[in-house]
Amino acid sequence: MGRLTAFGAILFAATLIWAAPAAATDLYVPEQVLVSLAPGHTIDEVNDRWETATIDSLAGANVYLLYCEGVEDCEGYAAYMVIEDPAVAEAEANYHEETPEAIRQMIIVAVGGTMVDYEDQALTERIGLDAAHALSRGAGTRVAVLDTGIDPDHPLFVDRIDAVCWDFVEGDPEPWESANGVDDDGDYIVDEGFGHGTMVAGIVSLVAPETTLLPLRVLDDEGRGTSFGIAKAIRYAVDQGADVLNMSFGVPRTISMIGRQLDYADSAGVVLVAGAGNENQHQQYYPGAHSKTMMVTALDSLDVKADFADWHSNVHVSAPGTGVRSAYPGGEWGLGAGCSFATPFIAGEAALIRSLSAWIAKEEIEVRIASSVDPIYGIPANDPYEGQLGAGRIALEDALLGLPAAAPERSGPASVVAHAVPNPATDVIRFTLPQARGAVSGAVYDLSGRLVK
Repeated sequence: MGRLTAFGAILFAATLIWAAPAAATDLYVPEQVLVSLAPGHTIDEVNDRWETATIDSLAGANVYLLYCEGVEDCEGYAAYMVIEDPAVAEAEANYHEETPEAIRQMIIVAVGGTMVDYEDQALTERIGLDAAHALSRGAGTRVAVLDTGIDPDHPLFVDRIDAVCWDFVEGDPEPWESANGVDDDGDYIVDEGFGHGTMVAGIVSLVAPETTLLPLRVLDDEGRGTSFGIAKAIRYAVDQGADVLNMSFGVPRTISMIGRQLDYADSAGVVLVAGAGNENQHQQYYPGAHSKTMMVTALDSLDVKADFADWHSNVHVSAPGTGVRSAYPGGEWGLGAGCSFATPFIAGEAALIRSLSAWIAKEEIEVRIASSVDPIYGIPANDPYEGQLGAGRIALEDALLGLPAAAPERSGPASVVAHAVPNPATDVIRFTLPQARGAVSGAVYDLSGRLVK
């Protein structure tokens, strides 16, 4: 029937965090939509019907990025595709995602210093980092840092970067952070996202110095990326065996294509951590708002809500987010403030727990993090935010104490043998118990002894 362009009044309002309304191109990439196919259909059907063209696809997820020439309202167009085309199960614009710091123009200050200044900063005592390191340092774990990239030559990252890192902005295996000195997004500020990924990765390494970093560049040097690139990176991180995903970015809207990949990560037992916003508002950012993600907000040096930090009942936990010292590109050290810099404290904590008990389930890691905290609601300045800053401020040693290093003994008759098909599996797996009669309960473990389900 040819490409449909007259789709009437099917329009969807989208709100930026800026006070003033913005052009649609600030919300999403022009002339692009993401499509998920209904069972039994092909992308060729969709392209023939709508005169679109495939730009890229998400392997194993049945998701395609399409070029829609001349389409200005991609939100409305995507909604119309779902209504009119039985081959399209889901469609949406290719939304922009941003770091909260880039949106509010938070400042990272290069301050110099040494590795000792970084390791001995005052906040480490407050969260019990030294005591935690006597129990675990994150060895044997992998933390994926989805961000603006990393400075691979910084002394902090020597022998800590995974060889399978990837740049989803440029499409190459070098997710190295760089600044081009150009105001690419026309906001009169140059490179406002530069240094962000290196700082975030440095905080993960501060908490879990023996974890392996998997930097995945999904944001450019303006701190901006796309929902398709992020969805692709999430799936890639899971398939590469990441234990934890750190996502210090977001938008105040749900993006279903990202949500599907977060579900995929959750089903694989990956701990998902994302930040709240920096608008000092009662709101929640996505992907932090996803039901399987731990949302983190920021506290100042007195454990009071940072003056920029958002709050919400869905926040899981709080962490230091002001005056945080971390790695900065060029071998430098910087001081930063923002919920983005509170988030990697939790990612690092999850790595410490999983390193100590490789078998532990994702859900138990999350419970341990949220229940191993110091109280913050007795502080008068936090009274207006009662129950909105998570369970409390992280206490790393408490999260590790009493955690057994070995999996619990498995019960049940040894004569009952389960057969799994297919094996190995990436999605659905079926178990048969030929010797069993009646109801059977048990647990599924992978080859490393980690509890799967």
